[in-house]
Amino acid sequence: MRIGNIEIKGQVFLAPMAGITNEAFRIICHELGAGLVYAEMVSDKAILQKNERTLQMIKVNKLEHPISMQIFGTYMETFVAAAKYVDQHSDCDIIDINMGCPASKIG
Repeated sequence: MRIGNIEIKGQVFLAPMAGITNEAFRIICHELGAGLVYAEMVSDKAILQKNERTLQMIKVNKLEHPISMQIFGTYMETFVAAAKYVDQHSDCDIIDINMGCPASKIG
């Protein structure tokens, strides 16, 4: 399977789970056969406010590829700005925009 120019080997993806999918967990999941892993969801507002914890969450280890970064938020303008920031400051392969998370605290 391919997403853009990223080749994904395998049919299992690790979903973006806040508080769970840290770097070590993602690497283990890759080693156990996940074809694509997601970093934890990050807030577009936190990225743009340069929240230190959030900026740490967009860092990628070379053992995690391919990896997707998921951004959540409410407004198109902040999504675009945050996606540009992630594109320039993270080594992720895919940027995913979450526009339908059912969690009540997201949004």
